[in-house]
Amino acid sequence: MDLKHAPELAKFLSTVIFDSDLETEAEAIQNFLTNASPDLVQKIAAQLQGVIELTELSVEELGSTANRWFGEEHEAQAWFSAVAAQFERAGSGSGPAPDMRWPSPPDPWPWQPPGLSF
Repeated sequence: MDLKHAPELAKFLSTVIFDSDLETEAEAIQNFLTNASPDLVQKIAAQLQGVIELTELSVEELGSTANRWFGEEHEAQAWFSAVAAQFERAGSGSGPAPDMRWPSPPDPWPWQPPGLSF
């Protein structure tokens, strides 16, 4: 994989992905997709697809660029496919995966039962 031919993807990997961990990665990608221009999202999605279709990936280059380390090329391709799926969902209008966090508390918070004051 030569990221010189995919500059937008390289920048995405070295900024958005590099600083996130596995627990926050999906949220970081979604934040990027929400705030980035549609043109940039489309360019990165196309470059992701190109990387997925490669027969040879450098897991070392991916590790140093994105801080994601894989032992085998097929593991890296599976990861790229998962990232590309998030881009596809954003492009298709189906939106992100459902947010499984607790809802925000009602306003005013903390809630007080009627007739009880502090």
